[in-house]
Amino acid sequence: MNDDPSDESSRLDDLEMRIAHQDKTIAEMNEVITSQWRAIDALQRHVAQLREEFRNIAPRAQPQSRPTTLLKRGSRPHTDPVPPEPEVSATGHSIRLIMAKKDRSFN
Repeated sequence: MNDDPSDESSRLDDLEMRIAHQDKTIAEMNEVITSQWRAIDALQRHVAQLREEFRNIAPRAQPQSRPTTLLKRGSRPHTDPVPPEPEVSATGHSIRLIMAKKDRSFN
């Protein structure tokens, strides 16, 4: 090993610079993480509010039926089939509308 004091001083300076850089990086990352947690918290509150609104609206929703057409004499009654309501499914971070395979004929 080299006993040169300038070499030890240089190594110490390098270590201090690395530590200073790491401290700065950690502080910047902490700011980003804190900001993201605030955004996540706000989004969770918003989703909870939307769920509550949906629960309040859902019981009042009435199924819609299509009106029948006026019949000519001697014709059979005919009503248009009402397509089923789409099923809402939340998967991961996305929401998809899913129609059952048998209901594809309504498209």
